[in-house]
Amino acid sequence: MAQFAPVFGLVSADWNLDGFPDLFMAQNFFPQNEDASKLEAGRGLLLHGDGSGNFVGIPAHLAGIKIYGEQRGAATGDFNNDGKPDLVVTQNAGGTKLYLNQSTQSGKKLYLSGPAANPDGLGASVVVKRRNGSSEVLSIVAGGGYYSQSSIHPILSQTDQILSFEVHWPGGRITEHPYNEGTNSQHIRLNLH
Repeated sequence: MAQFAPVFGLVSADWNLDGFPDLFMAQNFFPQNEDASKLEAGRGLLLHGDGSGNFVGIPAHLAGIKIYGEQRGAATGDFNNDGKPDLVVTQNAGGTKLYLNQSTQSGKKLYLSGPAANPDGLGASVVVKRRNGSSEVLSIVAGGGYYSQSSIHPILSQTDQILSFEVHWPGGRITEHPYNEGTNSQHIRLNLH
């Protein structure tokens, strides 16, 4: 399914909130030579990760994502503040599409508090360590997509399985943060200090 059409935008989030990163691919390319047809077989593809480095393509009728245009930028963020990662996709000569996550589960937004010169911790890498021994690395970046930028506050799922965080701050400092699931907050804040 990932080979049906060229990919311009690629973004990662845990859309099904199972604790494993998923991918979305913005597809299609229309400007071809006069003797070639448009490369338009993609409708945008959601791939669910299994935590072992494998991804399974989700058919459009199950994913709820059907974009027939020439897709370009893709970004994720919690656009309606419900604790679920949503998806926005732009198109050439077409409208921007927003897909609100319909999962019955929700997660918590991760916030970093860095120094005054970099209060959001841009450039940091956060290692999320889980009770089963697995880990996930989240990069806090500005930009990184094809004319698009995802939220700097990723959504963490399966928070009852999180053991701790290891933050690699810009400049080389590393801090450890144990996680206490007992908090009722919808946010997780990790401070440099």
